[in-house]
Formats: sequence, C-alpha cells, structure tokens
Amino acid sequence: MSTSPAPIINLEFLPDWARQPSGHPPVSDSFEPPRKEGGRGTGRRDHRDQGRTPQRSSSREGGDRRRQREPYARTAPRPPAPPPIDIHVSFLPEARAFASVADQIKSSARTYPLFSLAKMFLEKPERYRAQLVSKSTPIFQCSLCDGLALNEAELVQHVLRKHRDNFYKEERVAVEPPKGNFTSVARCDLNGAILGPTNHHAYQASLMQLYKAQFSHLSFERFKNSIRTVHDPEAVKKWQEQSSSKNTYLCLQSAEPATLQSLSDLERHFREKHLETAAKSKKDMVVDGTVIMQSDAAGLKSAVRQSWEEENRFPLNLANRLRAQFSHLGLHIFKARKGMQFVGVARPKALVADVNNVSKNIFAILEFVKNHPGKNRKALLESLAPAGVNSTPTDADSSSPLLQDLHWLIRQGHVIEYHDGILETAKAPVPQKPAKAKTTAPATPAATP
Repeated sequence: MSTSPAPIINLEFLPDWARQPSGHPPVSDSFEPPRKEGGRGTGRRDHRDQGRTPQRSSSREGGDRRRQREPYARTAPRPPAPPPIDIHVSFLPEARAFASVADQIKSSARTYPLFSLAKMFLEKPERYRAQLVSKSTPIFQCSLCDGLALNEAELVQHVLRKHRDNFYKEERVAVEPPKGNFTSVARCDLNGAILGPTNHHAYQASLMQLYKAQFSHLSFERFKNSIRTVHDPEAVKKWQEQSSSKNTYLCLQSAEPATLQSLSDLERHFREKHLETAAKSKKDMVVDGTVIMQSDAAGLKSAVRQSWEEENRFPLNLANRLRAQFSHLGLHIFKARKGMQFVGVARPKALVADVNNVSKNIFAILEFVKNHPGKNRKALLESLAPAGVNSTPTDADSSSPLLQDLHWLIRQGHVIEYHDGILETAKAPVPQKPAKAKTTAPATPAATP
C-alpha cells in the first residue's frame, strides 16, 4: 500500500477562494433590476394594465411549470437513507499534518487560536483520522486497501469488486446459446444491463449477481424498481449473443489449479480459502479520513458525516486532543483576546520595563506595541528604523538588532504576535481581590427574668 506525501497546510486561515484565483466573475455590490424597452422597470405595472384582472393559468399550465422547476421530483426518487448504526465516532489530527502545524508554530513563533486550528484539521479528510467504536457488532476492514464494511457480506463484495485479480483470473469461454423463441428481455435502467427473459432459468441468478456487483449500496427494492421488460428484437439478440459465452475463474493462489464456473462458486471459494487473510474485524479502530470518504459502506459514511458536522460546529473534543498534543511538544495553551484559547511558543509574561533596566530597543518596542494597538511587525519596523537608513529591515535580515530584540521578546512571552500579524504586549495578571472574612453575628444574650 503506497504512502501519500505529507499534507501541506497553510496557516494563513484564508478561504480557498482568497488563496487561488477563481474562474468566476466578480460579484458587484450594487444591484440594478433589469429594465424593459422604453425604460420601465420590471417591478412597476404599466398604466395600460391598471384596472385589468390578471388571468389565472390553467391547472395544466401550472403543473407544467412545477415540473419545469422540479424536473427530478417524480422521475428519480432519492434512495432511502441507510438505517442508523450504533457506532461512536471521534476525530484525531493526522500525525504528519499535526507535525507540519507544530513545526510552523515553533519556527514562526506566532500565536494561533486553538479552535480555529481544530476546524482547519477537519477541513480535509487527509488532515484527520476517525476513531470508530462499535457498541455491538464488529467493523470489518480490508487488509489490502483498508476499506471498511459493516458486515462480512459487504466486505466480501468489496474485495471481489476491487481486488479480485489478486486471487482469480477471469476467462471467457464459449457455451451453447439458449434455445427457444424469446420476444422480450429484462433490462436495468441504471446501467443498461440486459438480464434476459424473466422466465429463463438463469434470470434470478443474473439479477442477484448484478445487484451484488454494482448496486449493493441501494436497497434491493430500489434496485428491482429499475428493472423493466422491453420488447425489442435488438435487445433479445444482444442477450442471446451474451449468453453464447460465459466467464470462468481460475484460482491463482490455490495449491491445485481449479476453475470456478460461476460467481456464486467464486464467492463460496473466497469465503472458504481467502476471507480470513483478506479481512480483519475489530470493535475499535482508527482509520484515515480519506479511507472513510472512499468507503462503500453507506451506513458507516452517514454516521461519520453526522459526527463530523457536529464536531465541525463546535470542535471541543478535537481541541482537547490538540491541547494535550501541543503541550507534549512544549507549546503553551493560554487565554487572550476576550478569553479565547491560543497556542504559542511561550506563555504570556508581562515585562515591566523602563529606560534604566532594559536596552533602548527593548524599551522602544514595548512602548510602540503598547501605544499603537492593532499594528503589525512591518509598522513597528518602519517606525523604529534608525533615521537616515534607506531601507527598513525585513524578516530575512537576521543581523538587525531591532529584529533580534523583537524575536527575543516574542519567544519570552513579553510580546504576542498573533496569526494575523497583530502585535500585543503581555498583560500583567489582574490581582485577585482578597476574600472577605466571614463574620459571625454575636449571640443575642438571653433575657433575664
């Protein structure tokens, strides 16, 4: 199984449309309604129409308009939703994606909001892993591609559909064509497959083979509704030509050569000889998000999707996992900006400085950041660059004393540089008010008689 390259994560927190050029035309802020010829707006009635009663369209015309608005309402009903399954789903950051994010935080020394990072991991399947815990039946997984299934039958169909060439070689051999006078055949509207006359002895087997091979994700009732009988000589002739040969399957991994005559024989042989090595089952497993998205198990994908939507709405569980992993790497979690949780290289620590106990650059940086809220590094360097210098130092200029002092302040936690570039000085903790001592009221002396 090939390993995919480590995902590249952009920590600018910009939407995709802002990072890459879009092929869509720009949207105008103003809207002007279209006008008729002669300059009249569509929202106004012509004076010649005043006093007239608008004619109602007939029910037939109304039905035509409804069908135009909803062209698939009657002809293609949606398949029923898969039944709910008893599986608990939680999300974890993918290891390589997490390492990439942690390295960027350490190298840039910028501070990032924890919950925004959690949502960023949930944006793409290659950035997260899903932990699946079944409370009842085990979950099946293919040993060849990590594909998932909810039961043994699903897994057998998955392996025979995607990895059959690993176990069997398909060969086409000639057989005696069907005899009789046939005037109609059954045809599947989903893919155009011809199954033969409904009264033919091989019809039921062909019907089940087609369902298992291509449409097992649908209910069998939905699949049966797509089969219809057609009276077409060309379709009958095509079925007769197809029936003049059949597929046989040569076993590749058997000690003795054997040839299987049908798909039912193939499935039975696979269960007996290869299922134990081609599948594994557990009640608790962790899989990549891309594996979930490529799974054929509709019920499992539905359960993961529902859990993903709930977690993406408020990613508390994933944020807690990230907090523990960031702390393990030496990064710090703290609150700032109205109580939001952030992750950075240092915990904020206020520095009380004056011109007598710190260097000139340190004092100037702290004063600028304190007196100019909302400014970024570029504004600070432009303001504090020495007079007479033609160019302002940049991040690439590691020899600049001003930049070196700024980096020191950031990594010591005296200055916070947020993910959006805004600089802020660390605030001193607010002293807690001393708790008031509880005073007990003196006991009222008992009255003397």
